[in-house]
Amino acid sequence: MPDYQKIGELKIFVNSRSYLYCDFTETERIILGNKLKDLYETLIKPYEVKNILYVECSVAQNSDLFLTLTLYVKYIGLHPNLKDYPEVFEFIKFIVEEFSNAVLQLNDTESFKIAVFNQNVAPYHIAIKLFEKAEAELMKGKNDNKYVLFENEESLKKHFSDRLVENFEFINCHRTTGLHEVDIKLLESRYSVACGLSQAGISMLFIVVEETLKTLLKYKLAKKLFEASKEKPNLDEVSKVSKQVQREYGSKTLGPAIYLAHNEKIIDDAEEKRLKELARLRDGYIHSDKSKIFANNKAPVQFWTTENGKLKIVEIKDMSINELIFGQGLAQKTLSDREAKRIFIEIEEMIFGICGRFMKTYKSSQT
Repeated sequence: MPDYQKIGELKIFVNSRSYLYCDFTETERIILGNKLKDLYETLIKPYEVKNILYVECSVAQNSDLFLTLTLYVKYIGLHPNLKDYPEVFEFIKFIVEEFSNAVLQLNDTESFKIAVFNQNVAPYHIAIKLFEKAEAELMKGKNDNKYVLFENEESLKKHFSDRLVENFEFINCHRTTGLHEVDIKLLESRYSVACGLSQAGISMLFIVVEETLKTLLKYKLAKKLFEASKEKPNLDEVSKVSKQVQREYGSKTLGPAIYLAHNEKIIDDAEEKRLKELARLRDGYIHSDKSKIFANNKAPVQFWTTENGKLKIVEIKDMSINELIFGQGLAQKTLSDREAKRIFIEIEEMIFGICGRFMKTYKSSQT
């Protein structure tokens, strides 16, 4: 893998002596190219990015004189490079401005104005992909020249496309509550489950539950505050109410949100009971409390050792997954894959029931 990652180019136009044609000699072109490089080095000298930003200057040998600065960033690591990139990008914007008002001194008597003809520098979201490619190639070199997870793009596509095709109908069961705070996260949970990311899907699903209850609590309080206000509707009032409902409910966790939603009659007794049960399971996924995920059912577990180069059973004991810390990660994945859709469908139905009832009451009270 190269030490430097290309991030873009600056194409600089040099005004010639004649308005009709470019009359620079080959030697003069080389001198002006070196002068541009010198100007760049002078500009970057006070900045820390000089340690990671590197340029090469190429010179057009005929026709109009264009000097092309190819920009490279020294690759250190994915996080360090992304952390420093905003500073690199800002410096490039700075030198573009400086070049726009600059002249290059050819000799003691002649100088020529320059202008940035074209700039093509990777913005942050493109730089991420460039540095990811560099990191993946670096890891590939340390892994017998093989990528860590997928051999090529086709194997990656097949891995996820197979799951998406298998879950085509599940994806198209998507419906919306009309509350964007809820719907956006619910769709992400659905996509995760469909792609086989069952633990991510279930974790996001529990986040949707909390989002649903807190959103409805906020909307109910906001409605009361707007109705009690003597002001005409205006943005200052919207700002004040938004901040107040956020202070009231923004920091509440799932347990208190369930209690408050029941107290405000947003959920009924049966929903409160089931949500409390789900909150226990949620603690297992989001807070890594494995005792909330696994049952206490026991099965025979064999303990093996090596004796004279052969495997030998030392002990057999009935144990639950809660007693086998080293097996809980794989066991949770297996359980999640098996139960993800069932949990999703149950919680989605509950969310739609709660939101539908709330919106019906909310709208009827406005008429």
